[in-house]
Amino acid sequence: MSFVGKTVSVFGVVGLSALATLGVVESASAVTVGAGFDFFKTGDGAKFTFDNFGEIEFKGVPVGTFVLPDSSETINVGNADTIVERKQDVTLDNVGDSGMTDIEVRVLSLKSKQSLILPEGEFNIFAELNEDAPSTGKMTITLDSLDGDVANGTFDSDFTVNFMALFVPVGGTKEDAIECPLGINGCNFSQDLGADGAMWSSEAPSLAVTPPGLANDFFPIGLIPHRGIHPTIIADVPEPLTILGSATALGFGALFKKQSSRKRNKKDFS
Repeated sequence: MSFVGKTVSVFGVVGLSALATLGVVESASAVTVGAGFDFFKTGDGAKFTFDNFGEIEFKGVPVGTFVLPDSSETINVGNADTIVERKQDVTLDNVGDSGMTDIEVRVLSLKSKQSLILPEGEFNIFAELNEDAPSTGKMTITLDSLDGDVANGTFDSDFTVNFMALFVPVGGTKEDAIECPLGINGCNFSQDLGADGAMWSSEAPSLAVTPPGLANDFFPIGLIPHRGIHPTIIADVPEPLTILGSATALGFGALFKKQSSRKRNKKDFS
């Protein structure tokens, strides 16, 4: 999610040319987590409880690309389905220091694992951000250790996700979504989420999303439960051979599983 610029005083052999590659120079231990983006994919167990249907499990739908808000540049975000922006730089002068930044969820792309049978027909539920109600909050970043050029720490966050539910006929597209079937309460929802003691590192994991032109040195580590409601892990960009193999496997899988999956993955609320 974030971008860390480690600042080091360097003299002698390294020279001024090397200083330019290290970011802003301040002190031997200062670390600056720059404003930027975190790219996540949804893990198992994502869920939301609807008054009408009870608990519905969701899975991520990768968006593939993302348009940067300030530059309008389109970047490849791999299999990310959730993107969070950190709004301000956070400078941590010493190990043990903490700093806070505003955050905003910029992308949410989820789909129900099971279809629902309603009086109007059979539908999948898609969850996307409500553009009329920004999903914002706070993040506190702590520097726990410095190991050479690698910074490590933890972060906490609290934020509200404002999203809308789209009811799309099975086999259709979002353009086919029906008018909200939930009556007077409508299809706009809010959910409070947060992370408690999640870990981060300035060292990029293998295949992590690292768009060119952005600082790429703040990476959440491991599964982030988000209080058991929307578990996420860091998104990645599959290698070309992996993509080819997955496409082949999906082709054969779809051939044999399509009918059995449709019979199994549905709830009847008609």
